[in-house]
Amino acid sequence: MYAPPVPRNHVGALIGYGFVFGLSAALIGCGTSGSVRVTKVAVSTQKPSNLAFYLDVRDNGRPVPGLQEKDFRVYEDGKLVPAKKGKRALLDADVVSANFAIINVDFSGPIADSEYLPEFAETVAHFAQDLNERQEVAVNAFDGNDEVAPFIGFGSGKEQYKNLAESLRKFRPRSRNSNLYGAVYQGISALEEKLANSAVEQKQATLIVFTDRSDLSHTVGIEQMKEKLRQTAVQIYVIGVGEQIGRPDLTMLGRTGTFLSNDPKDYKKGFDEINKKLVSLADGSYVFSFCSTKRKGKHKLEIAIDTPSGEVKLSHKFDAAGFKNGCSPKTKPMFEEIEAMKSDSATKQKELDAKAKAADEAEAQRAADAALKNAAPGKEVAKDGGKSGSKDNAKAGAKEAAKTSGAAPEKAKPAANQWNDLAKAVPPKGGAKAAPAPAPAPAAEEEEEAPPPPKKAAPSTVKQAVDKE
Repeated sequence: MYAPPVPRNHVGALIGYGFVFGLSAALIGCGTSGSVRVTKVAVSTQKPSNLAFYLDVRDNGRPVPGLQEKDFRVYEDGKLVPAKKGKRALLDADVVSANFAIINVDFSGPIADSEYLPEFAETVAHFAQDLNERQEVAVNAFDGNDEVAPFIGFGSGKEQYKNLAESLRKFRPRSRNSNLYGAVYQGISALEEKLANSAVEQKQATLIVFTDRSDLSHTVGIEQMKEKLRQTAVQIYVIGVGEQIGRPDLTMLGRTGTFLSNDPKDYKKGFDEINKKLVSLADGSYVFSFCSTKRKGKHKLEIAIDTPSGEVKLSHKFDAAGFKNGCSPKTKPMFEEIEAMKSDSATKQKELDAKAKAADEAEAQRAADAALKNAAPGKEVAKDGGKSGSKDNAKAGAKEAAKTSGAAPEKAKPAANQWNDLAKAVPPKGGAKAAPAPAPAPAAEEEEEAPPPPKKAAPSTVKQAVDKE
C-alpha cells in the first residue's frame, strides 16, 4: 500500500517543509535584478582552467525554464570574454535532490464505463511514465472504498510501467461513491512521510488527482480536508473533467493548479497541461561551465544572464594560479559542496535505514511471540529470535512438552493438530492445566483414585495411548 489509511479522529500535519528544501544550506552567493534572482549554489574550480557554477534561477520565486548557452555572458575583470576565446557550455544539472509524486485516479464515476476508458488508461500510463523519468512516482486508483488501490510503487523501473495501462483498464470500482477527499488526504499523508524519511537536503512532493465528479463518500469531512491542505507543503494539482464535477470543490483541492472542463473528452488536455507545468517547475537549475582565459593571479568573474524578465548578474572571485591551456567546458565538474551534501545525506539515509530495519525486526519478534503464545498457552517453548515461522516454533514447543511429560516424540504432524494430539496422549500431572482432553480423560482420574483391584485389570485407555506413543 503506497498511501496510509485515513485517520478518522486526528488530522496529521507536517510543518517546516518548503517547496525547495535546504537550498540555503548550500548558499554561496546570489544576484538580483527586479523580480529575477540567481543563486550560486555551488562552484567547481579544476585544472587546467575550468570554472563551473551550479545556479538556481527564479522569477518571483518560480523557476525560470528554457535558458540556453547564448543567454549567458561572461566578464573577466570587467571585460567581456567572447565565446571563441573563453569556451563555455551548459551541462546537465545532475545534483542531489529528491522528488516524489503520487498520481491518484478516480474510477468511481462515468469514466470507468465510458468508451474512452482504453485511451484514458493509456494517457494516464504515458503521463506517469514520463513523470517517472524526472522523479519517483506512485500510481493509485480510488473509488468509494476507504483506501486507494495501488498500481505502481515509488522507485519502480520502466519495466513495471509496461502493463500499467492494461491494469488500469481492467480495474472495476468496488464502490461508486467517490472517496475524493479520502484519496487526496491519503496522497498528502504518503508524500509527507516520504519527505520526512528522505535524508537529502533538497526535496519536494507533488500530488496529481484526476476525477470526473465530487466527493460522495464523506469519509473525510470538509473541515478536516481544509485543515490538511492548510498545513501541508505538498504541491497539489487537480484534473477534473465531465458534467458532474464540482468546480468550487476541485479549485479548493487543487491549490497549486487545476484543469477543469465539463467535456469528458478533455482528460488528455488536462494531463498535457499539468505535465507542462511540472516540467517548467523542474527547469530552474543550470550548470554553467567556462574555460578561463587567465593563467595566474586573482581575478573577478561576472556572469550576466538574460531572462524573459530581464538581465540578472552574479560575481565570483577566483585564483588562476597553475591554470594552463587544454580546458574543455564539457568536463564533468566536481562540486565540493554537493559532494559533501551527498556524503552527509548518505550517512543520514543509512541511519534511517538502520532504524527502519530495527523496527521491522522488533515487530517480527512481537508477532512471533504472539504466535507462540497463541499456539501453546502455558507451555515453555523454544525461541529462535523470530527468525523461523510460527509453525516451526509450534513444533519445537510440542517436542519440548512431550519431553517434559515423559512421552516419546512422535513423527512431526501439522502444527494445527499437534497440541490436540498431545493432549490425547499425555494426561495432566500434578493438577497442572493442559490443553482440552478427549472424552476418555475423566476415566484416567477415576482409575488413579480407585484402590488396586484384586485381579489384574486391563490397561486403561490413557495407559494404552501412552504405550503406543
